[in-house]
Amino acid sequence: MASLTLRLGSRAKKDGTYPVVARISHRCTNAVISTNVHVMQENFDALNLHRPISRKEYMAEHKNQILSDIVRRFDEVVFDLQRSETVALSDLTANDIRTYVVGEKKAAKKDPVKRTANSSDFMRFFLTYAGERKTENARRHYIYIYRVLTRYMEHIGCSCIHFEDIDYQWLVTFRKWIRSEISDVTRFKAESYIRAAYREAERRKLCNREDDPFLDFKIEQVPVSEEIDYARIEDIRDFVKHDFSQYGMPNFEMVRDLVILCWGLCGANLIDIFNMPKPKDGEFVFVRSKMQTRSGRSVHIRIEPEVKRILDKYEGKELAFRFAEDHPSWSSWQNSINKTLRRMHKRSGTRVIFSQLRRSWATYAAMAGWPDRVIDKSMGHTDASVLGRHYAQYDWSKTAECNRAMIDLLMEQ
Repeated sequence: MASLTLRLGSRAKKDGTYPVVARISHRCTNAVISTNVHVMQENFDALNLHRPISRKEYMAEHKNQILSDIVRRFDEVVFDLQRSETVALSDLTANDIRTYVVGEKKAAKKDPVKRTANSSDFMRFFLTYAGERKTENARRHYIYIYRVLTRYMEHIGCSCIHFEDIDYQWLVTFRKWIRSEISDVTRFKAESYIRAAYREAERRKLCNREDDPFLDFKIEQVPVSEEIDYARIEDIRDFVKHDFSQYGMPNFEMVRDLVILCWGLCGANLIDIFNMPKPKDGEFVFVRSKMQTRSGRSVHIRIEPEVKRILDKYEGKELAFRFAEDHPSWSSWQNSINKTLRRMHKRSGTRVIFSQLRRSWATYAAMAGWPDRVIDKSMGHTDASVLGRHYAQYDWSKTAECNRAMIDLLMEQ
């Protein structure tokens, strides 16, 4: 199977930057594509194909876009070659594949790919659309659904899905399959992503608005459990007070501090802690990562003494905390935290999950009688009312009071 990796060249320029090259490997052959991108060695993560350059690098966004375009073009070429009816991918060398990726003239003379279906090839467009998502997390979710669709194609015995194939009956059959083979949650995500890609294709004139199956096909919401899955405050207290130093594992103490930090920041998500900007005037001011593509408003959280202690302990150079500096990417840090948390569960006998912490903070704040708007604003949710969205300025001192009460509840003060 053809693969592409990004790596640094061996010779640095006078300014200390190294050239980034894209290496194609296929059937024991290799070929290299020059990207004309140079980067400092410490700012490069070869494992992250779509965003390998950290934001510390000069013009990082522009450089990441160049590399992401090369990766996406490679994926499209391999996708076409796998479905070619005239030439087998296994007969090509890495240099042949490179020819198609860079679009050299000689590729046109021996182009084995039938282009008649490309304009209506939904799967090819879905892959392109996935690579255009703004965040790494969104791209990862779209690629997962792309693999689900590929699995469904194998199930029904087809090699390609065209826009005209996706009609009401196709969606009904796909819904039955994905519910029985995977889950209803994945079904909801897949249907939503297919609709988003289909309607973007409509805007690009790749299919007709009149043929849109989603005018009749309605996406069903995933049934919500009547019971909220939250952790008991007694369990969180036991976890926080447990003496993890006895195990001689420094990561145990860090994860325990993260639990306190998550609670002390109004149930903040881990990714928001990972990307937390430097505090201003004794408070954290940030937009939740989940809301950054939706014009989300800033959250203001006063730094309490319990949070200040952790901030001083893990303070970063550019961001509030050094977690982003100590790990090459968000996903690697998240995986490390989850693995450590599972070990801590086994040692302490107390199970705490970060997603539960957020729900627990909200649950106990509601039980304590704090107004819905205070809880919503403290957690970075969008205002549900027109009054809150357009007219009434929110008093962030109420968030400070609510958060102080929740910290006192956890610490039994």
